[in-house]
Amino acid sequence: MSWRLWIVLIGVIGLGLVADSLALAIQGRWLLAAAGISIAIILGTLIGVVLALRAARVEQSNAVAKQVKALEKVEKQIAGIEKEGALQREVLEGKLWGLPIPLPAMNQGKRAGYLSAVVIVKDEGPYLQEWLEFHRLVGVQHVYLYDNGSSDGTEQVLLDFTRCGYVTRIPWSSFVHDGSPQKLAYAHALSNFGPAWRWMAPIDADEFLFPTEAVPSVLTRLEHLPALAVYWRTLVSPGTKDVRRGSSSRISS
Repeated sequence: MSWRLWIVLIGVIGLGLVADSLALAIQGRWLLAAAGISIAIILGTLIGVVLALRAARVEQSNAVAKQVKALEKVEKQIAGIEKEGALQREVLEGKLWGLPIPLPAMNQGKRAGYLSAVVIVKDEGPYLQEWLEFHRLVGVQHVYLYDNGSSDGTEQVLLDFTRCGYVTRIPWSSFVHDGSPQKLAYAHALSNFGPAWRWMAPIDADEFLFPTEAVPSVLTRLEHLPALAVYWRTLVSPGTKDVRRGSSSRISS
């Protein structure tokens, strides 16, 4: 039986007792009438307590439901802000990565040399000496080498080159997920060291500038150009059947 039926039943019993008490009072039976009235009052009080408890419970439930709705509204707002923020970030990053890197104006009076190279490496120590010696022979005057967290003894391989001043080693461990360590390294080199050189060549450790004569002598005939793009060609060791196992070189700017 539900609580509403109990209240109705108690109310009916209380009303019956009140009616009987009035009848007894009319008959002069005051003691029984007083007892009936007392019981009716007790039943009425009980009904009042039950109704008060029920009202408090309903009010509490409504308050909880209101709080839940408020929290859901806040969660939706937060989700909307996060979604909008992610979209704005994606659009902003797309715009930023699509823009060219602004370069500082070249100061002719402060140039340290004519041709430098920029390379970023990671665990390529066994091949660095050959790469550096080759480019020194073809006319590269200085190399800015960005070490992207090598653990193969690259620093030891570079000792003689850094001591003589031919190589500047920049520790360049990557802590970003959205950006390219290579692009960031090139941007850093151009912004910080670019003004000191007429030409700066960003190339990989498996790419070789392979001119028919010294690179500077080729570049002096191209002074009217602000930049150059050099085509590359893959070279494979003689007798190699699988290109992937052969040593390869690419020509790049």
